Amino acid sequence: MGWRNDEDLICLSVSGAYLWHSGLRRRHIETIKAAELPKITLHGLRHTHASLLMEMGVHAKVIQERLGHADATLTMDTYAHILHTMQSDTATQFEQLLKCKKPLKRAVRRKFTIFATSVQYDFGKY
Repeated sequence: MGWRNDEDLICLSVSGAYLWHSGLRRRHIETIKAAELPKITLHGLRHTHASLLMEMGVHAKVIQERLGHADATLTMDTYAHILHTMQSDTATQFEQLLKCKKPLKRAVRRKFTIFATSVQYDFGKY
C-alpha cells in the first residue's frame, strides 16, 4: 500500500516524519473547519466509519481488519447497537420482498409458509 514506510506509520508529517497526536488532532480540527463540517473527534470519525460500513453490509472481518481489532468478535461486540437497527431493517426489507407484484408459485409459497412457521426466533439476546 502507498502509506507503508519503515516504521509502518499511517499518519506522517509533510516531510514524512512521525506526526505527534497533538499535530494530527490540530490538522483534523483545521480540516473540519475549512470544509465547514460539523465538529467530530478522530475517534468519533473512526466510529462513524465503522458504523456506516456495518450498515452497508460490509463483512465484520473486513471492518475488523480496517480498525485493527484483534478479532471480529471485538468488532461485533463494539458495534452491537448497529445490529439492532439492522435486524429491524432486514425484517422490513424481507417483508417488501414478499409483497412484490410477482406472485410466488404455489408450491414455493407453501414450502416457505411451512418453513416460516416452524422457525422460532429468539431476539431476547440482542
